[in-house]
Amino acid sequence: MSVEAFIKNLNKENNPSNYEKMAERARELFLGYDRDAMAGKLGLEEDKKYIYLELISAHFRLDKETCRVEMRADSKEDSSAGPVERWEPADYNDVMIIYDILAFSETNAHPSFEYTQTQNLAATHNASSYAGAGMNERYAREYTGRAEVLKKACEALNGTPYGKGDVGMRIPLFKSLAAVISFWDEDDEFPASINILVDKNILQYMHYETVWYVSGSLMKRIKEAAAS
Repeated sequence: MSVEAFIKNLNKENNPSNYEKMAERARELFLGYDRDAMAGKLGLEEDKKYIYLELISAHFRLDKETCRVEMRADSKEDSSAGPVERWEPADYNDVMIIYDILAFSETNAHPSFEYTQTQNLAATHNASSYAGAGMNERYAREYTGRAEVLKKACEALNGTPYGKGDVGMRIPLFKSLAAVISFWDEDDEFPASINILVDKNILQYMHYETVWYVSGSLMKRIKEAAAS
C-alpha cells in the first residue's frame, strides 16, 4: 500500500486508540519514498539529515533516515550556553499532514487564493463520511463571548484580516497556502457560528481526508495561542 492509499483509508480506522499504530504504519510506508525529491519539489530547506518545513506557524523537521517527524519546541534559556533549541515528537495530526504533503503534492501546486468549505471540495460525500460533522459547532461554543480572544490568537499565528464576521482572519497553513476563519458571535436571535474555509486548490497539496486533519491542527494551534 502506498502512502496515498493509506491516507485515503484513514477514516475507516480513525480511532484514537489506533493513532500510534497508524502513524507508525505511515512512517514505514514513507521510508520507500525519495525524500530528497520531495524537498526539491516543494522548495523546502534541507540538509544531510533533515527536511524542514513550517506548518501553521510551527516548525517541523523530518529525519531523512528514519522518517520520524519532530516539532520545534519553544527555546529555553540555558544560563551557561544561552537559548537552547529543543525538538520533540510531532503529534499525530501534524505527522499525517506532513507525510501527505510530501508524498502527494503536485509539482506545480499553487494556491488559488479563493476559499470554500472543505465538504465542497469532494465530488461525493455523505453525512456518515463527513469527518467535520459537529466540529464547527464545538469550536463556536468554545469562543462564544470571546471574539477578541479568538482574534488575538489568530493574529499570533500570523493571521491577517479577511472576509466578514466578528472575526474574519486568513491564516497561513503551508508556504503560500492559507485558510480562513469566519466567526460570528451569538446575539439575541442566533448562537455563535464559525466556518473554516480552505483554498480551492488545497487538493493539489493533499488528499481530501487530510484537509480535516489540517482543520483540527489549525484549531488546536488557535486554542494554544488563546491560552498563552
